[in-house]
Amino acid sequence: MIGEAGLTPLQHGALMHLSKLTGEPGIEQSSLADRLNVDRNTASLLVEQLVNKGLIERRVNGADRRARLLNVTLKGEKLYARLRPAYLIANESILAPITPAEKKVLIGLLIRVIDGNLDRERRDAERVAASSAFGRRKP
Repeated sequence: MIGEAGLTPLQHGALMHLSKLTGEPGIEQSSLADRLNVDRNTASLLVEQLVNKGLIERRVNGADRRARLLNVTLKGEKLYARLRPAYLIANESILAPITPAEKKVLIGLLIRVIDGNLDRERRDAERVAASSAFGRRKP
């Protein structure tokens, strides 16, 4: 379904996060990278691919002219809306063997795993930044 539409799973994820229907339009590229859990270079390439396909657009952020805000175009919204029902059916099919109560537990556990790993990544980044600052010589 996604591949047939000429999208990769990551491109579809970006549309999902930027769509008016399910996401948060107008976020910065760095926020999209965080949401997709990809580095800034990967996000930059992803955004460029979607811009070239005419599915998203970049606008200058009025508050910070260096930053670009991302929005799904009308073409992108139509494509995402067309793909969404099949995506939802596929998710339901995958989760069909478990009960609604088990789905709730599974989602809760997955959120805990993701949050725990994001917290660990933040702590690691803070530790690296602190050790870099500590290792610098003052002029």
